Amino acid sequence: MDDLESLELLSLVSKVTSELQNHLGVSEKTLAEFIIAQRVECGSFDEFKQKLATIGADFPPSLVESIDRLVLTLHPKFKGQNHGQTRADENEKHGQSAEEKTKVFKGLSIPDKEVDVIDDTLALLESLEPKRAEKERPRKRSRTPERDDYADDYGKRKRKERYRSRSRSRSRSISPPRGRRKGRYDDEYDGDFRRPPPREVDETPILYKVYEGHVTGIKDFGAFVNLHGVKGKIDGLVHVSAFGQRVNHPSDLLSKGQEVKVKVIKLEGGRVGLSMKDVDQETGMDLAPQLRIGSGANMEALGGRGGYDTKNVVTNGFGDKGAFQATANARQHKKRMTSPERWEIRQMIAAGIAKASDYPELEEDYQATLKGEGQMELEEDVDIEVRDEEPPFLAGQTKQSLELSPIRVVKAPDGSLNRAAMAGTNLAKERKELRQQETEAKKAEEKKVDLSSQWQDPMANPETRKFASDLRKNAQAAPAAPDAVPEWKRAVAPKEVSLGRRTNMSIKEQRESLPVFAFREQLITASEMLPTTIPEIQRQNLSNTILMLKAMGINDLLRFDFMDPPPVNTMLTALEELYALAALDDEGLLTRLGRKMADFPMEPALAKVLIASVEKGCSDEMVTIVAMLNLPNVFYRPKEKQAQADQKKAKFHDPHGDHLTLLNVYNSWKNNGYANPWCFENFIQARSMRRAKDVRDQIVKIMDRHRHPVISCGRDTNKVRQALCAGFFRNAARKDPQEGYKTLIEGTPVYLHPSSALFGKQAEWVVYHTLVLTTREYMHYTTSIEPKWLVEAAPTFFKMAPTDKLSKRKKAERIEPLYNKYAGADDWRLSAQRRGGRGGGGGGTWG
Repeated sequence: MDDLESLELLSLVSKVTSELQNHLGVSEKTLAEFIIAQRVECGSFDEFKQKLATIGADFPPSLVESIDRLVLTLHPKFKGQNHGQTRADENEKHGQSAEEKTKVFKGLSIPDKEVDVIDDTLALLESLEPKRAEKERPRKRSRTPERDDYADDYGKRKRKERYRSRSRSRSRSISPPRGRRKGRYDDEYDGDFRRPPPREVDETPILYKVYEGHVTGIKDFGAFVNLHGVKGKIDGLVHVSAFGQRVNHPSDLLSKGQEVKVKVIKLEGGRVGLSMKDVDQETGMDLAPQLRIGSGANMEALGGRGGYDTKNVVTNGFGDKGAFQATANARQHKKRMTSPERWEIRQMIAAGIAKASDYPELEEDYQATLKGEGQMELEEDVDIEVRDEEPPFLAGQTKQSLELSPIRVVKAPDGSLNRAAMAGTNLAKERKELRQQETEAKKAEEKKVDLSSQWQDPMANPETRKFASDLRKNAQAAPAAPDAVPEWKRAVAPKEVSLGRRTNMSIKEQRESLPVFAFREQLITASEMLPTTIPEIQRQNLSNTILMLKAMGINDLLRFDFMDPPPVNTMLTALEELYALAALDDEGLLTRLGRKMADFPMEPALAKVLIASVEKGCSDEMVTIVAMLNLPNVFYRPKEKQAQADQKKAKFHDPHGDHLTLLNVYNSWKNNGYANPWCFENFIQARSMRRAKDVRDQIVKIMDRHRHPVISCGRDTNKVRQALCAGFFRNAARKDPQEGYKTLIEGTPVYLHPSSALFGKQAEWVVYHTLVLTTREYMHYTTSIEPKWLVEAAPTFFKMAPTDKLSKRKKAERIEPLYNKYAGADDWRLSAQRRGGRGGGGGGTWG
């Protein structure tokens, strides 16, 4: 046996030992070698099973199959044999034919259903029918302005005419524009015209809001403008410096009675400061919307406080002021300050170190306690558990009821070729940096040579003396940089010259003429290379594939002709995920929601988030967030400006998480006219933002096709976070008392990414978009949530932990002693206490 075969045997023994450790908890190399020898002596899999039963080895069937597969794949004796069996033959060898699988996994073998066009059309019409909610005002007229389609009576014929009018008004020129469907119609008369919406009138001027007005007076230092849209007669001053252009006198630019558009920039008592340079006088667009675009931390300037004054905040153009004020006055869920913290703050205020205005919550809590309003609500210790119930159509078929065989993952074998392929770019980069460092080190050594000191030192070695001419010659003889091309060479070099040589040989002959062709057989038979590429079905989300098959009427997944059939385990997991997303019913068939999700070209979780946002009333924000999630990263950090880039990025951070941070970035870019200079200034990739805009436009078209309104929630970002829970509830994690977070499903330790907006903050419950695996598993794109939202979003997957007994999480917790935080965890035990001996002073330990 040569060295190569011995290495292959060692690798096989190591893998069988790990399988024994995983299944039986026994890590014995001798036992692994004995089992391998028994399999080599047997001629078939059935004979191997009988032999194990004869010697009394009570192994699980999954372990026996795994050992058989490893021996046939890695043992040198079976390398030369042809084991290219089909998938059906392999299943039959292991005792599971297609018919047996059909009997066991009934949820995977539901009879196929042909797509009925009539049923789909009727379902589409039913979905287009408006929902009659009691809270909404009943409509007496259709949305279409065509008079001929209306009937005089309002009986059964009205619904027919409504559908007929909708079918005739599919054109964009006739149908009302999206986002303005709340227009008022005349309910008393059958007129053809819509009433113009009444102008919104504010009680007082709102900071950073744009108003229309007219000039009432002109002075040397500025002009007075009367504001429209505010109750009463409110005049403000536009200073000369706020005109936007240099003028000798305000009368050169303005005249009395002229209509202008101004922005409120200062409110001091009864004085109102206005500006014209921040507003486009033709369109009324806000040219400096930085103080209005964000939510949370982005409402303040860079380096300011995280909070903001709800009295001076306006909406971003999507929602209305009343909705935001209602949200701002709503009850906020936040932790009450402890008594020691209140005492320390009051002492600091009394000593003059801190200002009372910096802690308004102290006075608010005091007044609320006196009035009994309870503005602040204490957080409840809510515990969430995963349900143990199986889906009805998968009862007795999942891993909770059956012992399924482990998944066979096809991957590139371990070896130097695979490592070089995976880390080739990193190795090349390291070699390049190493050469640059060596070159710079040589240059630094040459600069350190002091020629004058060598001549002044009488004891210097004559051989080590260097002349200035020698250094000059070495610099001239040094090779030029590889990228430095002389200018004369660039000017003389011919343009558009084809490289290479022309040949009449075919592609096959050209390949055979290459020197590497002589090693073709050796490369093919090498153990570190796969005969075929890894199946694509292992690279993508199987839930999306099964959802597409269900939408096409293919329910029998076991008999479907996959090119590379996925394992049964993964198909069952994908069906469970679709059932939790409400895409499948109790019989395993596609629901109406699932059919809508199949129309969106994205993962089922993202599609569910979009559809849920329509019900929550935040579809405009969610469309933007989903479009931004399709990009790898919009921020970039140049090495020489990392601190500045982080400072710019912090301006967009939202205290609730990264999804709303992406929303702030897109809204800022939109309010600045989709400008590339703005992206360059804020260290944002302009190409990625344009790609996000294209994706957003495509999603909006799909939403319009399904008649889903794209509306905004204004500043009520809780709706956005609730919609995220509807799709990413499986990616929920809870803060671990020791370190990081732990996922709710499997309890896997995960950590916040350092670039996250929640990094360093006390977020108890979070949902994440993806996991990035480096030295740790980092959560990418994280948002803080409330635990009760998970139960509301997925009642078939989560449940509230019972209050009359300990939950599973609390049962698994260990009580850690808090005697001395600087000592070891087990230093308090008697066995760890050292004591002196009786006579000679020798040491010892208890126990």
